[in-house]
Amino acid sequence: MVKSKKMSIELQLIDCNCNDCGHMVRDQIKLNQHKESYKGTGLMDNLNFGNCQKFNKPVSFIPVTCQLETQECFEHRIGFPNFKKFNMYDETPSIAGSSTDAIINEINPTP
Repeated sequence: MVKSKKMSIELQLIDCNCNDCGHMVRDQIKLNQHKESYKGTGLMDNLNFGNCQKFNKPVSFIPVTCQLETQECFEHRIGFPNFKKFNMYDETPSIAGSSTDAIINEINPTP
């Protein structure tokens, strides 16, 4: 399990997806409107919406997809004060710019 979590973290750091960024705040209202507009079509089912607090602008993204345009601005959500710490068997957070081992230690410190 730890190995797959480590791989997930590595992929999140490569993808730099808004879904994992600490600056992104989800826009549930826009998401609900979008889903209602395309209901039953199957089109764009994976598209999500939010607001980037770093640049104060709306964003759209498909989770678990590499975003080339966010490679420079991405900061993973674990580094943010309001981020809930998870253990290795929950969601996989990470710290942008850190080694994978340092990220693992941040999630589950070794005694």
